[in-house]
Amino acid sequence: MNNAVSTKVVILPIILAMIVALILGINAGMKKAEEEITEILPSYDDTVNWEVISFDEAMNHWDDDQAILFYAFNDCPYCTAAKPVLGAVSYNNADAVSIYYVDVSRDERVEGNETYDLTMEHFKEYLPEEKMYVPYVVFIKEGRVMGAWTGTVDSHDVTKGLTASETYQLYGIYTGLYFQLI
Repeated sequence: MNNAVSTKVVILPIILAMIVALILGINAGMKKAEEEITEILPSYDDTVNWEVISFDEAMNHWDDDQAILFYAFNDCPYCTAAKPVLGAVSYNNADAVSIYYVDVSRDERVEGNETYDLTMEHFKEYLPEEKMYVPYVVFIKEGRVMGAWTGTVDSHDVTKGLTASETYQLYGIYTGLYFQLI
């Protein structure tokens, strides 16, 4: 009986040590992947063929076979953070789907603007509220919205930029939506 107890006392710490080592190994691997994706994002943004279009022109792509509409504006810090992440998704998938940078301004995103009102009606079931916030990314296949994403990730502090973990999370979100198109 003493022998059985001493065996358990010896084996239990070994099993716990193995579990801790496995968890640390997985976390280290995730951390490395997160760091790598953060380091390479800026270079992808420059290689992606972004076609810049107006808010009005975006309506012409609602019926495309495959398209990604990235509603944003240059002075938006959330848009600036999200753009290279979406660019990396596109680049890593051989630019198989056209990405349109829909240049919107605050003035255009107000009720009473005909284009805004039509856009709100068209995408209403994919908007988190009855207002468009940017970045707003719409994934279209055969004229149907396959999915959409507003903003970046909940934990994103715009004053600090996206962390490696947040970048990795957003990359996963965009990738999941992207794969619905191909």
